[in-house]
Amino acid sequence: MAYPTRRCLALFLSLLSGLLGGNATAQTFPEKPIHLVVGFAPGGGTDLLARLVGQKLGDRLGQVVVIDNRPGANMIVGSDAVAKAPPDGYTLGMAATPSVTNPSLYARLPFDTSKDFSWVTQLTTSSLVLLVNNSVPVNSVQDLIALARKESGKIAYGSSGSGGSIHLAGVLLEKMANINMIHVPYKGNAPALTDLIGGRIAFLFGDIPQVASYIKAGTVKAIAVSTLKRSPALPGVPTIAESGLPGYDVAVWYGISAPANTPKAVTAKLAREFKEVLQMPEVKEKLVSWGVQPVGSTPEEFEIFIKNEIVKWASTIKAANILLD
Repeated sequence: MAYPTRRCLALFLSLLSGLLGGNATAQTFPEKPIHLVVGFAPGGGTDLLARLVGQKLGDRLGQVVVIDNRPGANMIVGSDAVAKAPPDGYTLGMAATPSVTNPSLYARLPFDTSKDFSWVTQLTTSSLVLLVNNSVPVNSVQDLIALARKESGKIAYGSSGSGGSIHLAGVLLEKMANINMIHVPYKGNAPALTDLIGGRIAFLFGDIPQVASYIKAGTVKAIAVSTLKRSPALPGVPTIAESGLPGYDVAVWYGISAPANTPKAVTAKLAREFKEVLQMPEVKEKLVSWGVQPVGSTPEEFEIFIKNEIVKWASTIKAANILLD
């Protein structure tokens, strides 16, 4: 009869201890305040969402959730702080589109997006809306594509800045429709919207809450939304995908990240708690007023989403030759 060697026995005991320790951590977690790192300044949409869900999460867990604003470099500063924090669940980060586009937009990052994070849950998703100046003879996505082909390289569209969601939505439209247009970057979406209304650019992707009043007043034309499903905020506006570009999908989303190797039992518990927060009537009401929909995915689902988004945007950014370094 063969007996296990001391080395094998020690390895088995180590694995068993780690497993039991992880379970114990999840059962007692959290035992101190949690820090939620936000890669933007206070007052913006990311910060407001973080404070809303952070307060409710703290109430449920019996610990304070401290919002830690670390703006800079398109979320790189905040993401780096999360990547280098102890993997114990007490440091979390707000993830968003730059989390999946930065690896392609920058030649060098101080962390490896694919290896240095655990992905906890996707919190929300929302659509962008494709707006057209009233004087432009376009009432549908197909009209816009036809005009862009007729006047190749002459149609101008705006964005809130190079490499952001608004810009990349236009880049993906160009790529999938095989058209060539002029990108005009602005310092924020407000001045871009002003120039759209004034006729200095032909179209612009906009955040629905920010532009809804202009659509309602007829100041601009809303011809499509950017997600695969129609937006509850604009149910009468078709999607780009159903308007002739199947598969087109650009969402403004937010989620929660953690340092790599955070115990799976802890990330699973956090994901469950965040999902419960998102289902609270007062939270859902606030999200609807912001034009966003709750998600509440599992860590496994969110990780798959992140990987797919990295691949999608890598090919799009490379094709457009966008580099922000």
